[in-house]
Amino acid sequence: MKAKECMVSSSDDWSPSFAGGLAELSLSKLNTGNYRVAVFGADDMGMNLDTKDINKACKIYQKIKGLNDVTIKMLLGLGFEYF
Repeated sequence: MKAKECMVSSSDDWSPSFAGGLAELSLSKLNTGNYRVAVFGADDMGMNLDTKDINKACKIYQKIKGLNDVTIKMLLGLGFEYF
C-alpha cells in the first residue's frame, strides 16, 4: 500500500497548526504490519489510530478527509490517541 496524506481543516490548535488552520492527515503501513491513520500539526503534536484492518484504516481516513472541521474531541471518539 502506498502511503497517503492530505491537509484537513481544523478549528483546534495543533501546537501549532499549519497556515490557514490546517492539520496533516496521513495513512501508512507500519513495519509491524499495522496500518496507521494520523493527524498532526506543524510541529510535534499529533494523534494516531493503529489497526491491523486495512479496510477500517481506509474508511477512517476517507471519513476524516471529507470533514469540514477535524477536531481532537471527534478523533478521541474514534479511538485516536496522542503521540
